Amino acid sequence: MKNEKTKPGNSDKKISKGKQSDEFESYLNLHTHKLIYGLFGIMFLMLAGYVYFNQDTRDTRDYSQDKNIEDDFVLPPANDEKYLHFREGNRLTVVNYFSLDCPFCRKLFKIEEGFVKEFGDQVNFAFRDKPLVSQPLSYEKALIKECIYINNASSSEKYFAFTREVFEKYDYEQNLPENRGKNNWVKQLSLKYISEEQLESCLNDNNLRQKVIGFKLKADASQITWTPTIVLFQDGVEVERIEKVWVDIYRRVLEKYIQQ
Repeated sequence: MKNEKTKPGNSDKKISKGKQSDEFESYLNLHTHKLIYGLFGIMFLMLAGYVYFNQDTRDTRDYSQDKNIEDDFVLPPANDEKYLHFREGNRLTVVNYFSLDCPFCRKLFKIEEGFVKEFGDQVNFAFRDKPLVSQPLSYEKALIKECIYINNASSSEKYFAFTREVFEKYDYEQNLPENRGKNNWVKQLSLKYISEEQLESCLNDNNLRQKVIGFKLKADASQITWTPTIVLFQDGVEVERIEKVWVDIYRRVLEKYIQQ
């Protein structure tokens, strides 16, 4: 019987190919596990972010159970002094839900002041706070603004004067190194409208704190989820709601209902 001779190197090549296959499989398994862990990590961060940005309502009263809250809050009564403009007999009323820390709100405020001059004979313009309660700086700004309102005989004049100044100075002041993470410049500005004693009292007033948190919760109960949100009423009935407001769309909506 003849001995079969294996050609030199054939067995080595087979071993080498098997080894490469095992190494590739190990490499594939390793990176598959990394991908899976990465996806789980991303999902965890998304969940953590959602919980963080929605945690502000957890330790407060659930205003959404109040059946009267939507009607009382969305459309202000005629004697509500938080009107930027009010004219008896106007059929249309705009309610603007806003926050002092909202960049789009700052831009829209100037536009609405122009709309008052242009459409004031047909449209009333009111504002409603929707502070970002989960962000301490936003909540504190809303509290200071409300403090100015109640300490000036619930008059809108100084309320809107303060709002206007905060909007005008915000981009510069809030980004100064000494103001990052602080509202010192807002507190200093507020002293044009209230005393230091009044400001200190408001900052430590738990009832006022609950009132300001209530602004946000009442807006939530009315399904206001974005700032700014424009709600338009005709003869006391909501007829249009605009979120993420584009000026051209806002103007067209006003003109459409004015012409009716």
